[in-house]
Amino acid sequence: MKKLINIKILERIKQAYAKGKHSKVVGFTGRTHSEETRQKMREAKLKNPTKYWLGKPRDESTRKKISKNLTGRFVGENHPNFGKPVSEETKKKLCMYTGEKSSNWRGGLSFLPYSPDFTPVLKKEIQERDNKKCKLCGKTEWRMATHHIDYDKTNNDTKNLVTLCYKCHGDTNFDRVYWEGYFKQSLITHRRIPLLREVRV
Repeated sequence: MKKLINIKILERIKQAYAKGKHSKVVGFTGRTHSEETRQKMREAKLKNPTKYWLGKPRDESTRKKISKNLTGRFVGENHPNFGKPVSEETKKKLCMYTGEKSSNWRGGLSFLPYSPDFTPVLKKEIQERDNKKCKLCGKTEWRMATHHIDYDKTNNDTKNLVTLCYKCHGDTNFDRVYWEGYFKQSLITHRRIPLLREVRV
């Protein structure tokens, strides 16, 4: 989303550019916030901390530390909703978006069984062909998923199958029309296409 810019500041920047002194008026150069404003900014930052690590890789030791700290954090009594009864109103709201009422409903396709041809041997062949790397994020995990591009469980043509990590495989269950088009286009061009989802807000 584009940020709204104060019209007065915009006018000052335009005038400064005309005079060749734009660096002196951008932002708060040479000015300071009051203590009250600074306190408000601190409180706002504590409520919504900056996602510094978003999209940045962490080394294995750091990931293990995070995993250890988070394990069991929201399980049982530690869960924020533990012991809280779900109201009838909430139950009704949840039921409004299940089954045929869901935006992802495709006529019950998820209940259909996979074709007998979709064997562990075939999955292994596809994953070896893709160098055991996720076709979206490029990660390699000990367990990978084999994804049907057209979402047809009976179409086990090797051109219709790609290797994905479990996270990306979960992502492809939403906005299926987009993902089907994405994978088909990448097969035609034989290159990685920039993801639209990376720039979605």
